Amino acid sequence: MHGHIKKETEHKQTCRSMEKKKYRRERNKRTHTAHQSNDYRRCACKISESQEEYREKNPNSTKTSSFINPSLFSRITSEPEHIVQYRSRRSRLSRTQALTINQQKYWRTMPRIRFPRRSSLQYWPRKRARRHFANIRNWPTIKETKVAGFAGYKVGMLHATMIDNKPTSMTKGTEIVIPLTVIECPPITIIGIRTYVKDAYGRHPTHTIFAEKLDKEVGRTILTPKKQKTKIDNIKPEELSDVKVIIATQPKLTSIGKKKPDIFEMAIGGTSIPDKLSFAKNMLGKDFTVQDSFTEGMFIDTHAITKGRGVLGPVQRHGVNIRHHKSEKTKRGPGSLGPWHGTRNWPVAHQGQTGYWQRTEFNKWIVKLSKTPEGINPKSGWLRYGNVKNSYLLLKGSIGGPSKRLVTMTPPIRPLKHTNQPAPLNWLSTEV
Repeated sequence: MHGHIKKETEHKQTCRSMEKKKYRRERNKRTHTAHQSNDYRRCACKISESQEEYREKNPNSTKTSSFINPSLFSRITSEPEHIVQYRSRRSRLSRTQALTINQQKYWRTMPRIRFPRRSSLQYWPRKRARRHFANIRNWPTIKETKVAGFAGYKVGMLHATMIDNKPTSMTKGTEIVIPLTVIECPPITIIGIRTYVKDAYGRHPTHTIFAEKLDKEVGRTILTPKKQKTKIDNIKPEELSDVKVIIATQPKLTSIGKKKPDIFEMAIGGTSIPDKLSFAKNMLGKDFTVQDSFTEGMFIDTHAITKGRGVLGPVQRHGVNIRHHKSEKTKRGPGSLGPWHGTRNWPVAHQGQTGYWQRTEFNKWIVKLSKTPEGINPKSGWLRYGNVKNSYLLLKGSIGGPSKRLVTMTPPIRPLKHTNQPAPLNWLSTEV
């Protein structure tokens, strides 16, 4: 008797497996034109109608509203009813969940998402920057003859409410909350001029001329010559290919506790070499402010050195997935270091220096540009910074680097098609 029941059960299982195989073959032969149709929406509408019909016919039923008629769904998706019931029993899910999973498998044609390698070789080598402020290799071209940039010290972040004035925004005209970064911008002194000549091997500096009277703090960074080798009047602009200015920041005017200035070169806007040289002559030894370079509402690029994090492993440095606990040798590392033949494992994720890298962010919006620091300082002062004492910028979004880090700002090298107008801020989080 038991043997007869066992044979009958095996026969049923064999028939069921054959039906499943037949269904798989038919499903593989189907085209994927249904993916572009609206069968999914029609299915959902008919399913909702079937729920109402079931409630009218069976008012005393204990079934929940998640009931779905599998025969109706099979007519729409051309899927056998017993397959839907089989999946719901096997997965121990409700019929609604089983049909949802089945529908996802039926409509999805993309393969499983995998990550054969992580991170990017766009930033390479990943080593520490040479200095704590950015080295700009490519300056944007602007029409006006002025210093093509400015530099300030990062203070911190806050958030504010404003009326969205972006023309293409979905929240135009409504009040939104935006994150802001505060950058203090004390005046910058032009302490020197450097001229360049271009030949077949590139550009080479020819003359470096410093101002006659320099601040005593400049001597903390560089050795200034007592006598000038060449006079600025003897320089012929016809022989030059470019003219840049040497600027010095004034951190002593801030509250970061630093006197040693940061000295580096900045480009001059314009296309005429004589105009650049005459501008540099007039501005030698003088100060210029952030208002001379930027205006409120414009977009700028920021160049900064990110926060240093030391030596980290491949999981935190490159985003490698943590492997299974039964994996061989290691869990927090890549699965393979490369092929056997040839030393080609350098693009594989390894541990190493993380952070303290130079990074550029394009098109940061100047939400506010103020000359006076009134209304920007909290009652207790900014954390790890102090109080803002000079002109400051409010940039939308975050900026790389910790507080007190020097941020170099330039006009956009990839300007956007649209331009935002300055919008008044309704509320700043420093009032809390």
